[in-house]
Amino acid sequence: MTEQQQALVLENMRLVSHCAMKFQHSGISWDDLCSCGNLGLVKAAINFDPEKNIRFSTYAGRCIDNEIYILLRQRKKHSPVTESLDCEILGTEGLRFHDVLTDDTDMADAVELHMLASDALAKIQSFPARNRRI
Repeated sequence: MTEQQQALVLENMRLVSHCAMKFQHSGISWDDLCSCGNLGLVKAAINFDPEKNIRFSTYAGRCIDNEIYILLRQRKKHSPVTESLDCEILGTEGLRFHDVLTDDTDMADAVELHMLASDALAKIQSFPARNRRI
């Protein structure tokens, strides 16, 4: 880093905490938000082009936000998705997952549950990928 880039970083350190405050209720620790924001500030100082007629603080704010968004996406990507057995199966009237998984029913009930579950799964498969994951 050049001395000018270091000066930009040092003069705009408060911008990191300002940007990180927008994400303080995201479940990520304040230290992680600030360190990720500092990375964005350094990248902004390195890649800043004064000939583009934009203020450094505006450019750096976007870079800091983008680095924190990347962190949020990574955390979301690696978080486990769980589903409760008490949730109702979509497209059925009151049928829940634990109803389908029980094995103390007679054959007619089991066939009916299997058909309902198959219909529910077919409907779920028709949803967009994001809704299926949810």
